[in-house]
Amino acid sequence: MRRRDLEDSELSRQSVRWYTTEATQHPAIAPIPQFHDYHYPRMLIEDVRNNVMPYRGMTKWKLDARIEPGNDDVLPLIEKAISDRGFRQNLYEVVANFAQECASWMMTFGKATYEIGYLYDASKNLVGFELLDVMPNSIKRKGKKLVQYVPQSVMEDYELTSDTLELSPENFITFELPSYMRDTYEPMMAALYAQGKVTSMPDFVLPNLKGEIAPIPYDLNKFARDQKMAVAEATKIIGWSARQAPDDKFMTEYYHLERFLRFEMFKLNLRISMIDTLNEAISRAGNNLGFKAKIVVEGLPTLEDIRQAQASLATGSKSFTDVINPFLAYG
Repeated sequence: MRRRDLEDSELSRQSVRWYTTEATQHPAIAPIPQFHDYHYPRMLIEDVRNNVMPYRGMTKWKLDARIEPGNDDVLPLIEKAISDRGFRQNLYEVVANFAQECASWMMTFGKATYEIGYLYDASKNLVGFELLDVMPNSIKRKGKKLVQYVPQSVMEDYELTSDTLELSPENFITFELPSYMRDTYEPMMAALYAQGKVTSMPDFVLPNLKGEIAPIPYDLNKFARDQKMAVAEATKIIGWSARQAPDDKFMTEYYHLERFLRFEMFKLNLRISMIDTLNEAISRAGNNLGFKAKIVVEGLPTLEDIRQAQASLATGSKSFTDVINPFLAYG
């Protein structure tokens, strides 16, 4: 399929896109988390997004992506399907850009939902597809049916007559967190949310210092340490460091590196899950468009790399620097 054919095509989609501020207008839609407004959850979302699949030109790694089997006609279909606003330097950059956006959705909502929208030419022939992000909280199952709930203001914008859109389940795909994270995601984010509301000192401290309230004992150093401990406890399953450097008063360098490798394992599992789900979406679209292909990504740390590093750290067979260096994309 020529690129020109894709550019001139018309997109058909079943769902509607709207912003988080609209969500409170519909009782069937769960409250939208405002994690981006608070320090620790925002940092975690940013760190996962930016590091799950870094851009090729910015790292020391030899990163690449290809489709199997190779096909010059299918490649532009896939690039078009997952690119953002025509962002297409090469396949790896396209996949990395998609993975980063998808990871942001997943870390904000615990999952990401996309519609497989189809492209038709002027003669109504099917010529391509696109993956379209959908507000995850708006999609629900009702028995065997899949529906999207739509806020009132969005109904008016799209001139809809119902606040419920019935969808074709085969056209929607959900990107899930690694299985070991699904039950712990909400408690983790809730704990980070609570800590993120207090980034420097509790609200009572200034009135306390000014003598506006009855004296309350307060130790700034103890508060800072306790907050670090709370964040570390909340994220122990994934090993996120909250951008903290090793500090023997709080966390030894050994344990800091142990958590670093745990976070590498989380990013690996998340990346594998995303690529597998992306390939499932491509497979569904390919069944309708008459092609078979999957994306293969190379050059990023592997499961074996992480396990070897964990073993080296545990046995002391390598220095801390030698353990961590292979995983530093920009050093």
